[in-house]
Amino acid sequence: MTESLKQACDAELSRVVAGQPRLPGVVAMVTDRAGTLYAGAAGERILGSGVPMTTDTVFAIEDGRLRALHEERAAARQPGALWAAPGGLVHVGSHGRRLQIWDIANDRVSATPEVHEAGITALALGELDDRLVALTGGAECSLCLWDVALGEARVVRERAHPMHLTAVALGVVSGATVAVTASAASDLLVWDARSLTSPVATLTGHTDWVRSIALGEIGGRTVIVTGGVTSPSSRR
Repeated sequence: MTESLKQACDAELSRVVAGQPRLPGVVAMVTDRAGTLYAGAAGERILGSGVPMTTDTVFAIEDGRLRALHEERAAARQPGALWAAPGGLVHVGSHGRRLQIWDIANDRVSATPEVHEAGITALALGELDDRLVALTGGAECSLCLWDVALGEARVVRERAHPMHLTAVALGVVSGATVAVTASAASDLLVWDARSLTSPVATLTGHTDWVRSIALGEIGGRTVIVTGGVTSPSSRR
């Protein structure tokens, strides 16, 4: 592990447990095919407990309803994600061709209109203009950006990829919110999340399906880390 990587990752973990909104504790690891490049932890196991988070802390979903929902979605291969909003946790998940939004703090469940012509196959949460948004990809190759609070589609991009979507992510690059998307084809596309009009960049390197995408920052530079069926790849 390089000292610069450790310093950059430690600083990022410290930031997310001290900012607003904050996480009580977090564990992060960076690996490649040769082994572990970084392992670190910050914050507390329980907020206010004084018990520090460690890299060997075991996590569990304690809310029985949330655990049941997670197991149901995993069994049905339906994507879903949690977001720590100022008012409490929000769970957004696919439900056929629409989104199901669960305001956990207020125990309210709502569903969006059907925008996708086929099932939702990829989902990510992020922020745009200080509002929680969801990016979804469908089996019919389209993308949709949703305003979660309103339950409405902000932008729809049909035929975004030549094959069904397998992974999507939202992040910030040079102050602009971007969407990174992948399909059953091997290339990744980068979009301006506000419009989804046309890709601003194409990333290559995988030889088969891309199954996961994450955006982050290391040493002041935005990085995109991807995982594929045959080989991992990262692009700056």
